[in-house]
Amino acid sequence: MLRINDMSNIIVGIYSKKNEEKSFEYMYSYLTRKTAYLTREFIRDGNQDKELLKNTYIEALSWLFAICDKLEIQPQEAFYKKFPSCCPYCLGAPCSCSQTHRKPEKIRSAKGIKDELFNKYNAIKPMQFPPYAPRMINDIYPSNRTIWSTFGGFYHSSRLFEELGELQEAYAKSIEDKNYNKENLHEECADIYAWLFSLWGIIFKDDDLGEAFESYYLNGCPVCNKRECVCVSYSGKISKTDEKRASLEKLKQELELLLKDETTGEFKENLESAISAIKDAIDSGKDADSRRTLSEVESVLDSIEKNSAKMSSVASNALNVFNVISKLFQ
Repeated sequence: MLRINDMSNIIVGIYSKKNEEKSFEYMYSYLTRKTAYLTREFIRDGNQDKELLKNTYIEALSWLFAICDKLEIQPQEAFYKKFPSCCPYCLGAPCSCSQTHRKPEKIRSAKGIKDELFNKYNAIKPMQFPPYAPRMINDIYPSNRTIWSTFGGFYHSSRLFEELGELQEAYAKSIEDKNYNKENLHEECADIYAWLFSLWGIIFKDDDLGEAFESYYLNGCPVCNKRECVCVSYSGKISKTDEKRASLEKLKQELELLLKDETTGEFKENLESAISAIKDAIDSGKDADSRRTLSEVESVLDSIEKNSAKMSSVASNALNVFNVISKLFQ
C-alpha cells in the first residue's frame, strides 16, 4: 500500500524537472481539464469503461500532486492536518455537520477544536502507514456514499469544481496579498484531495489506490515511457488530426465491406448514409462532425446487431473498429 507522499514522489521523480519551467496557471489548466474529463466519465458514461475512468482519475490526481510540488506543499501533511480521521469542523467521525451546514451541533471553542485537530494529526504523523485515505474520508462523511447511490456523481462533480475554484482564488490572493497566510493553499489542496479520495473509495472501493497509481506509472511517463519525462510542452495522450482522419477512413472501409455483405441488405440505405457522413467528417476535420457521424454509425451497427440472428464476421469487425475509434473523439 503506497502512502499519499509515495504517490506524490512518483510524480515528482518523473515530472519535477519538466514542471520547473511551467507556471501554476499552465498546471492548473491541466488539473481542471483532467478533472472535467474525469467527471464526464463518471456522470455521462455511467462508469461503463472502468479502465478509462481509472486512468483519467489517476491523471487528475497526478496534476494535483504536481501543483503541490510547485507550491511546495506536502500532500500527505496537508491532507491529514485538515482531516486527521475526523471532520475539521465538528471533530466527528462520522461528521455531524451535514444537518447544520458545516456548523457543529453544539457550540464549541474554536481554539479547542484547532488544538484537538493538531493533537489528532500528531498522533497520525509518526505512523508508517496512516489511515487509508479513500476509506477514511468516506467513514468521516458516509453521506457521500448515500448521495452517490441515490443521485449519482453530480454532487462530487460540483464539489470538486467548487474546490478547484477556491484553490485558484487562494493562489491569486497569495500573489496579490503579501500578508496572506499560505496555509490556506494547503487547506484548499486538502479539500480537493478529500473529494478525489472519496470518489475513489466509492467507485473503486475494492481496488487499492496506491497499487493502481504505481501500475499506471510502472514504465515512467506513460506518454514517452521515460523515467524522467522528455515530452514537449502541451504533450499528453492527445489524438492528432491525421490519426483521427486515418481512423475514420478505416471505419469507412469497414462499412463499405459491410455494405457488400448479403446479410445486411435491408440496412443498405442506412450504411450508405453513414459512409457519406464519414467522408464529410474526414473532409471537415471538425470534432463535432465526427461525433455526430459516430452517433449515426453506432445507431446503424446497433440496428444490425439487434435485427440479425447472428452477426456476420464483417459486421463484428466493423463494430470492433467503431468501439476503438469512438474513444478518440471523447
